Amino acid sequence: MPFVGGAAGLTAAGGAIYGVLNLSKNRQQRRKLRGIIGFSKVLLDREDLEPQDERVLSRFLQARKVKDGEIQELLSTSADTAQQLALRYLSTAERLKIARYIFPLVYNRDGAISHADRRRFARVCTRLDLGDAAARDISQAYRERLDSQWDYMRQLVDLINHFAARLAFDGREMELVREQLDQLMRFDPRRTATMRRERLLVKLGRQPPSPPVDLKATAAEAALMGAYAMAHTAVPDMADRTVMSKAFDEVLAEQDIDADLAKTLVSTRKKIDQLYTATREQILAAEAADRESRRTKKKSRLRTED
Repeated sequence: MPFVGGAAGLTAAGGAIYGVLNLSKNRQQRRKLRGIIGFSKVLLDREDLEPQDERVLSRFLQARKVKDGEIQELLSTSADTAQQLALRYLSTAERLKIARYIFPLVYNRDGAISHADRRRFARVCTRLDLGDAAARDISQAYRERLDSQWDYMRQLVDLINHFAARLAFDGREMELVREQLDQLMRFDPRRTATMRRERLLVKLGRQPPSPPVDLKATAAEAALMGAYAMAHTAVPDMADRTVMSKAFDEVLAEQDIDADLAKTLVSTRKKIDQLYTATREQILAAEAADRESRRTKKKSRLRTED
């Protein structure tokens, strides 16, 4: 979901652009990107991107093997150029995507949409030839997506509390989870998001409901996997991790779900286990190599001094 800021230090326009910058050599994709950049400037009421955005996006494009001249052409796209390209080359569905991608920029000032912001976005939809109802429909759909994401976060917190209770998280481990959740919950640019985030963070460490989640609910399966992965991250030094898989199986045992779904969830859980095992082994190997390198350098320095 596109967002305002939060990625790689990006501010307003950079956040929206970064969210869709899966750039290829395809001309149509570049035209869409130019549309996003050009119309972002309309919503931000400025002719150029912020210098910070330009620097970060330039580095990103350079990493994608885009030539410097082409980068400048992309980032300097004006609203008029964006309109010409969109109306000439892009389908209605592609023009609608441009409007959807940049809509979050209406929140870039103080987390609330002003009348001026609404007028600017309506003007963008008009210039993209999307029809009178497009601005209203995009705004409503975006709010609904954000609200569904908050539903997911509520389930995630309940499940994290379940794993924290079963694995007896200490203060340091709970703080690590809190920091991760605090970052994950910054997806919503609206003014009310701060209050929602604080309310959910306060729930961390409380007794979870029983069962902690209804796996038939929307996004519940994703929340279960997310909480399980975060539990792995919170206890990096745990040697015996069978207690984690048992805590996972407890959630399934309390659910009225069919055998195929349970089998799929267990299979995904095992993949997460394998991923974290491999990652820990790589980290330990890197740490051992670093220690050996320091010892070798120290011995060499001592010999030189002698």
